[in-house]
Parts: sequence; structure tokens; C-alpha cells
Amino acid sequence: MSPLTRRGSRLGRRLRRGLLAVALLAAVGAAAFAETQLWQDREFTAGWRLQVQAVTGRCRVLDPAGAAAERGFGEACRAAYLALRPEESAGELVILLHGLGRTPRMFHDLQPALESEGRQVIALRYPSLTAGIEAHGRWLNALLDRHPQVSRVSFVTHSLGGLVLRAALARDPAWRARVALGPVVMLAPPNQGALIARRLDRWTPTRFVLGPSFAELAEGKPLPAALPAEVALGIIAGGCCAGEGYNPLLPGDDDGVVRVVETPLDGGDAALRVEALHTFIARNGDAIAATRGFLDGGRLLPASKTDDF
Repeated sequence: MSPLTRRGSRLGRRLRRGLLAVALLAAVGAAAFAETQLWQDREFTAGWRLQVQAVTGRCRVLDPAGAAAERGFGEACRAAYLALRPEESAGELVILLHGLGRTPRMFHDLQPALESEGRQVIALRYPSLTAGIEAHGRWLNALLDRHPQVSRVSFVTHSLGGLVLRAALARDPAWRARVALGPVVMLAPPNQGALIARRLDRWTPTRFVLGPSFAELAEGKPLPAALPAEVALGIIAGGCCAGEGYNPLLPGDDDGVVRVVETPLDGGDAALRVEALHTFIARNGDAIAATRGFLDGGRLLPASKTDDF
């Protein structure tokens, strides 16, 4: 075999190995995406969940440890859920709503902090990359309609989750006739739109990755209405560096993604700025302390200091 032929053979083997590696990485990435971004909570009781996959329609029943106790389709899966879960008890509930491209895991510090005071807390999962804000709001309403035993509900939202809640409440859902609304805390909500979405949409194919909700923010479509007047609303924004912000591409103070001036909403009762990045604001000690206090009917005060905006 000539040296040229040997070099061609080695190059061919390297190319095949490279293509195989790319294919494996793509398969792993697709599996991870399907697992973290496509499941939607439909029902929940005492840690048990009934979830549906947004693309295939498959369903699964998760036990309180997050393990799949049953898999299937349609009513058979729901029947398994009803047989496995304990009886739903009446009472108050705190719902945590994650943001775009995130999962309930982002609340792994906040949720136990709230539960430590005796609250019943559920961090919901929804496929944030697959639908628009209004559609996510309809999902939230349908989910709460399925839980007649809930008598009072409060919310803690992150980023897009705040807009999903606004969309849900703007529709005057059926569950509102029987459920009292407790306080709402919004963490880093783009209530006034998001400049970064418009800029990313102009120069990158981001909407093809982040989906319809991102496209709505980028296009500046009118956001859902403000919360009902009787709701106590606290807003916690992230910022940095004496008001200069983390992101040099955004004017003013920001958390790297959402500017402080983009967070206010008409009817807000209290506002707080903490030193935190957008992704990690739900893990910030001051934000957690302020959230706990506000849900108890107090002021929006962190553990250390107050920095209103």
C-alpha cells in the first residue's frame, strides 16, 4: 500500500470516528432535551405526578422520589396514577413556575426553604420551549381545574413563569371561583418585555431554539394583563455592580438577561433588587429570605439589606 493510500485510509477512519462521535453526542443531546424540556405536569398529589410528553403524548406516573412508577398512554396511565397516589387533602398550596428552558430543579434551594415552614409546595414542570405564553397559561388553568381540593394558592415565578401566570389569570379561569389567591412573588420577570430577546432575535437563530414564547418577547407582542387587584405582588429583580449590570450589551442595571427596569408591573406592592444572575436568582439567599417573608404577609425584605428599585 502506497503512503498516499495509507494516509487516505487513516483520514477515512478518523472521519468515520468523528461522524460517529457527532451522532452519539446528538443522540445524547436529543435524549436530554426530551427528558428535561418536553414533559408537562397534568396532575399532582402529595409528591406524585401525572405527566404527559408534549410531542409523543406518552404519559408517566412519577413517585415522590421522581422515579417512573408507570408508563403508558391516555386513560390507562391516569388510572394507574389514581390508584397509586394517596387521597388529595384540602388546603393551601404554593406553586413554583420556572422560566424559559428551565426545569423545577432550579428551585432546589427555594422549595425546601419554603417547605421548612410547613407549606405545601409544588414546583411544576411544563415544556416552555414548545408553545407560546397564552398556551402555557391555558395549561396552568387546566391543571388547577383538576384539583378541586385546593382552597388557596400562592405563586413564586421565575422569568417567563411570571408571564405564564399573568396569561392564566387574565382568562378568569374556572378555578378562581373556588380558590383564594395568596401572595405572588416574581423573580426576574420581563414584565415590560426583554431587550435582549429583540437583539438576539435580530442577529441569531435563537427563536428556533427557544421557541414561540421567546419569539413573542422578541416581537414585542402585548403581554398578558396585570394580576387581579386583590393579589399582593412582590417583584425581585437581579442586578450588579452599583447599577451597571452584568451584561455590557444591555443599558442600565441587569441580571445578565433581564434589566431591572423591565421587571415592574402595575399593581406591584413591593420591589426588591438583589445581587444575582438571572439563572441563579432563585438560589440567592436574600431572594429566598424575601420570598419567605412576603408569602407570610410581611414586607419584601432580604436577610441582609433592602435595595428597592
